[in-house]
Amino acid sequence: MDVYTIDPNGGPATRLTDGDVVASNLAWSPDGSRITFASWPADNWYRPREIHVVDRDGSTPVSTGLDGTASQWGPPVWLDTETILAGVANKGWVRPYAFDASADAPTPRFEAFGRDRSVRLIDVGGDQIVCSVDDPDDGHELYALARADLDAPFDEAATRLTAFNEELLEAPATFHRLKSTHDDAEGDGEPVTVESMVYTPPGFEPVSSEPRPTILWPHGGPMSYDDPEFSFTTNYFTSRGYIVLKPNYRGSSSYGRAFCETLRGRWGSVEIVDQLAALDDLVERGWADPDRLFATGFSYGGISTAFLVTETNRFAAAAPEHGIYDRRSSFGTGDSQVWNTNELGVPWENPERYAANSSITAVDQIETPLLITAGEDDWRCPPTQAEQLYVSVRKQGIDAKLVLYQNEHHNVGDPDRAIHRVETLEAWFERHDPITDDD
Repeated sequence: MDVYTIDPNGGPATRLTDGDVVASNLAWSPDGSRITFASWPADNWYRPREIHVVDRDGSTPVSTGLDGTASQWGPPVWLDTETILAGVANKGWVRPYAFDASADAPTPRFEAFGRDRSVRLIDVGGDQIVCSVDDPDDGHELYALARADLDAPFDEAATRLTAFNEELLEAPATFHRLKSTHDDAEGDGEPVTVESMVYTPPGFEPVSSEPRPTILWPHGGPMSYDDPEFSFTTNYFTSRGYIVLKPNYRGSSSYGRAFCETLRGRWGSVEIVDQLAALDDLVERGWADPDRLFATGFSYGGISTAFLVTETNRFAAAAPEHGIYDRRSSFGTGDSQVWNTNELGVPWENPERYAANSSITAVDQIETPLLITAGEDDWRCPPTQAEQLYVSVRKQGIDAKLVLYQNEHHNVGDPDRAIHRVETLEAWFERHDPITDDD
């Protein structure tokens, strides 16, 4: 996806990039001479997302000195004609970095920001900066600070402008950032450390509380990440007594290029090892009840969920949402052909690779009750994928339910349907909860 300019009065489009990037989030410099944008390499989306500057002579990356990745949430903005401000995710944490528009010398800002919240959107006007901050305890709110205070302690320099979520914060989930280390059975044998964002119910005491039902909730992408956030869905489940576990497994971005690229062409391998190891850690801590474990995820999180239940029967129930379960049959039916080809080649030449990267190959190993959801208009993960998985498990006599959301793409955005989705997930887990069965 290249960058073009076109005269507003008409004329031919002028191409400014050379086809080797997937560009998004463009912004003109204040003097109109340059454009900044975020991008991935066109042939390998597992590499970090970078910040580029482009002029009439071509595109120049200004963030290759980072081992993190440009934020997935907001576009870069110009602080002045020579400085760009953009969110950078580094080890599951997002804060602004300043980039010299003429050099590769990124500088972290908000030095005293804290690792238990993340910056989302940033805007600059005059000598003021406005940003949205996502905080598990305080919600998702807007803050303003003077440009001169970029490196001052954030809590002292910033003024909170909104309180959108105040009435929802009487008993929010408690956020924990946990690390677990395990042996790498799928790789070179070296120990692997995985960081997880964990949300516990109100009143939960890590040392003294009884183990709780726990939902393993891998993120989508896979080249994405979980960071501290206030989530309505997460709080819905923690308010009902669940622990929500969100591990940044291998394949996640923000932990370096090598960590992310490990998963390329190897779906259903190292990320499953990491996710189960993070869950084991919560069980060993005495937080998670081993008899009341559940799994769900959306997009690649749904893909992971399907792989999880081919590997283990330890979950009482699972809910893969809006995923791809057969990469061969998805070829040409969605918008991921370029991705599939770059990663696996074409299916008629590499059928073994497609089979190894598809959970449907091991569908005969599934015994876990499945709630499977899809969007009727989803061309990223077509609904035929959900139908294929549903029919495959039902043919084996496994309890399963298929929910197809009409007029939804790769999301469930309509408020009524969004509520239905969350309530349906909860009902599925409650139906298969051993405690409920005992009652």
